[in-house]
Amino acid sequence: MTRSGRGRLWAVVLLAIAAVLSASMLAPAFGAPKAVSAASLASKVAKALKLSKKANSNAKKALANSRASGPQGPAGPGGTNGTAGAKGDAGPRGPAGPEGQGSQGPQGDPCLSSDPACRGPEGPEGPEGQGTKGDPCLSSDPACRGPQGDPCLSSDPACRGPQGPKGDPCLSSDPACRGPQGPAGFAGYQVVSETRIVQANSFSHTFVSCPAAAPRSVGGGYDLFEANSTALTVSASRPHDAGGWVVRVRNGVNATLTYQIYAVCVN
Repeated sequence: MTRSGRGRLWAVVLLAIAAVLSASMLAPAFGAPKAVSAASLASKVAKALKLSKKANSNAKKALANSRASGPQGPAGPGGTNGTAGAKGDAGPRGPAGPEGQGSQGPQGDPCLSSDPACRGPEGPEGPEGQGTKGDPCLSSDPACRGPQGDPCLSSDPACRGPQGPKGDPCLSSDPACRGPQGPAGFAGYQVVSETRIVQANSFSHTFVSCPAAAPRSVGGGYDLFEANSTALTVSASRPHDAGGWVVRVRNGVNATLTYQIYAVCVN
């Protein structure tokens, strides 16, 4: 029973007692005998107390029943999965299992000595043999000569032996010290030159030829003259294929200019 229910019960009991007391007090006023009123009052009070005790007992039972747990309700919905935890440390290694033993397989194909995969690792060097030393082999004996090898070219680095010691000085009077004779040199030279003209704001590509007495050119050049040196630009100066010298000049002003071309010729 709740607190408000117990309060209402006590209020009813108190109201009943008040009503009995009021009736007993009013009974003489209405002509009832006092003895009868007192007896009735005692009986009514006893009934009221009995009712209040019964009500109190019922209240206690109701309170006990309210405290008793009810039947279990249905299971609620499952919660969401939590985040995965950190990986734990590896456990200790277990003991090794028993060694298995299979049946022997069939014999494989024979392994050729020419197959590199069939060669095992090189063994240690064996002890020196105890045989007797044979007779020396003379170079004149055909049985001592091996097969002739291929010729060795001087351009092949593998054919060159180590450098020997420095030899004695070679005298110019010794014919063996003289090397092959070199080509003949020229007996003299001749310088030829010519004056050339280059038009205003244009190029001049000219050459000077060597004479028949000295047909080969070994050098050459040009002279722009001091007055024209700032206006003329040389873009080529080289030997000519036919014997002579070639010069290519550019004139950068609005005037005709001259320059000199040279060739050094030999026979």
